[in-house]
Amino acid sequence: LWLYLAIVRPLRYLTEASNALQKGAGFSRQITGVGEVGELVSAFGTMAVQLDERRASLLETQVELRERMKELSCLYDVFRITERDDIGLEEMLRTVSERLPGAMSYPEKCVGVIECGALRFGAPVLGGAQLWAHFNGVGGQLARVGVSYLQPPDEDAPPPFLAEEAE
Repeated sequence: LWLYLAIVRPLRYLTEASNALQKGAGFSRQITGVGEVGELVSAFGTMAVQLDERRASLLETQVELRERMKELSCLYDVFRITERDDIGLEEMLRTVSERLPGAMSYPEKCVGVIECGALRFGAPVLGGAQLWAHFNGVGGQLARVGVSYLQPPDEDAPPPFLAEEAE
């Protein structure tokens, strides 16, 4: 009985826990052991915690990478739009303003806007979260480009702008 309680059962639980971790699930059973089996159990528990932390970090990195890919795709598209010689300035600015929301965290909930002097391209700005960048437009006119959220994100969702965007 001692052999079963001290060695066989903890090793069986470790096998079950190992299989659960392999499938991406955690394990909740408290496993104990004595002597070398206890050391093995402790090392396994440490490894499982580290594996969960790495998995969470990897998921966070994947989300950040998706956001960066959306931004890069938008920048590339804006570059291509501005390099076209078959459209005029107003059409270019309207097209760019329509492309801007695709780079945002919640593109379906925001609009892009470009204002240059008295001209405005894009949807009207409403009272939601906004992000603006100012620049000198045609003929040195004060201009700005921005995105505005039409509605706030869901309550449990991350904020609409990344920390570095909001600065």
